[in-house]
Amino acid sequence: MAPMQLPPPMAGLIETRCDRIASLEHALRQRNLLMATMGHDLKQPLQIILRAVERLAPETLGTTECLWADAAIEQVMRISDGLTQLADAAALSESHPGPDIRRRNLSDIFADLQRNWRLSAAEAGVDLRFVPRSGLVCTDDALVCTILGNLIGNALKHGRGAPVLVGARRCGDTMVCIVQDRGPGIEAGLQRRMFVPGVRGATRSPGMGLGLALVRQLADELGHPLSFISRPGAGTRFALALPCAK
Repeated sequence: MAPMQLPPPMAGLIETRCDRIASLEHALRQRNLLMATMGHDLKQPLQIILRAVERLAPETLGTTECLWADAAIEQVMRISDGLTQLADAAALSESHPGPDIRRRNLSDIFADLQRNWRLSAAEAGVDLRFVPRSGLVCTDDALVCTILGNLIGNALKHGRGAPVLVGARRCGDTMVCIVQDRGPGIEAGLQRRMFVPGVRGATRSPGMGLGLALVRQLADELGHPLSFISRPGAGTRFALALPCAK
């Protein structure tokens, strides 16, 4: 049987659409590369500005000048955090076209998290406790470290110095990773939209509101259920469920 031939108008339309898809994919890769490069390059001058303002702040004797110096420091830190999140999101999108799901040892993931966050917790004066647990799970360890790392970073940043616990428990065929703090919690009105890009918990909180949006995106990409419980004044607990390896 001879292969079916598409009529010339239909063949041309398909070719045009394929070319457009290829062009859009190229533009997306270029955008991600630009975002990652600018995110990292712009942090250096911001760090210099931050150090300069911090050195000049003690010289401001008036109350108004001190307030302006503190506000400048806070806003520079906010921009710096936002650029880091943009660069991380772009780099992940470029370097992880799809999750690399394999058998991983949960204890290795916890060891990486502990190495990455213990110094930040010590500098913030936060009691960050890890309760590691061994067990084989099917996941992409780099993406899970990004998810849990963002949750730990949020707990350190917004928890007002309250203790943070990172642990795991077996629940049937899943291993549930938990990040729990005893901070001020999340307002009820914010809980319904806190995963929307650009939404921040408080008007003066640092960052650009991209951390939780990235967490939700990566959890959905991995197919790992993400849930949370938060009560104002009593803290927040996030739970990420990883499938156990057979």
